[in-house]
Amino acid sequence: MKPLPLVVTIALGAAVATTAAVLLMGAQRHRPSLPAELTPPRPVPTGGDFALASAAGPFRLADHRGRIVVLAFGYTACPDVCPTSLATMAAALKALPPAVADAIDPVFVSVDPERDTLDRLDGYVRYFHPRLAGVTGTPAEVAEVAKRYEVEYARVMASDGRGYSIDHSAEFHVIDRGGRPAARLAYDVPPTALADALARVAASASAEPAAPTPTPTPTPAPAPQAAPTPVAASALMIHDAYVRAVPPGSTVSAAFMMIHNPTATLRAVVAATSPAARTVELHTHVDDGGVMRMRQVERIDVPAHGMATLAPGGYHIMLIDLVAPLAEGTTAPVELVFDDGARLRVDAPVRAVTPPAGGHAHHMP
Repeated sequence: MKPLPLVVTIALGAAVATTAAVLLMGAQRHRPSLPAELTPPRPVPTGGDFALASAAGPFRLADHRGRIVVLAFGYTACPDVCPTSLATMAAALKALPPAVADAIDPVFVSVDPERDTLDRLDGYVRYFHPRLAGVTGTPAEVAEVAKRYEVEYARVMASDGRGYSIDHSAEFHVIDRGGRPAARLAYDVPPTALADALARVAASASAEPAAPTPTPTPTPAPAPQAAPTPVAASALMIHDAYVRAVPPGSTVSAAFMMIHNPTATLRAVVAATSPAARTVELHTHVDDGGVMRMRQVERIDVPAHGMATLAPGGYHIMLIDLVAPLAEGTTAPVELVFDDGARLRVDAPVRAVTPPAGGHAHHMP
């Protein structure tokens, strides 16, 4: 038989390579898919054991072998992201079967050891769940733990130089029974997504399958809201205003609301005041690749024939240096100042922190 011409040989080789590539791609396409509400998987960090301090004594991750640990990083002076994270943790544990929930240790790591004393940290976390551990350490110890779990954080001084906030990664880290990172999820996932991740990790390390996550009890309908409060000068109206209740020791909170502008002219909130706090500022949050950066803004636009939404994770009115603790069931007066000189005062009810109803997740492969 005559040898095949060189061109035919090259063509056959290319065909074989193409077929192999197609088969490989097909195999990749048929890998088990993620649940619909989750984003493509984000690699978990290297992680590793660490030792920090808590009000109950030393906290060593190695002492929690055989249990599931879920970590969140933040600081107690955070008015928005950290309370949301801890409320989500608590709701996720409540959604799990007791046998699974009892095998999980929730932990909040403070990246602000300068202000977060152990007593303050302990009171703060127990406001959300009685088993939540608040831990921190020296700046060097905290930095080492953050590095292992790929947590970024940085102090940002206030414009007047009298205080600071902290930009920080806002994620949950699920550690399996062997002390290995098993999943990483964004802070704004619904509690059911975090509960599902915890149940999966628990089941993968157990001889007996974990009981299925129960269908969460429907959230009760919110209490009827007062009629929108109008501003006579500009016809603006406020809907569903509220202020977050604060944990013990916390000196900051945030006000949220929807501002409706039925006029044909763009308006803007340029300032706010409240007798509940010594300093009141307009703020927003920016999600920078998982790092939440809170920044003061000069104005919040309310578009013509439109609405501005102040909500957790976005625009909010920050109440700094509270005059007294804000207890659920009370009210906090908040007055908005608009660019046309109009002022609008609303008595905002103080509500408990609630976890988000939606969001996204970075889940384990």
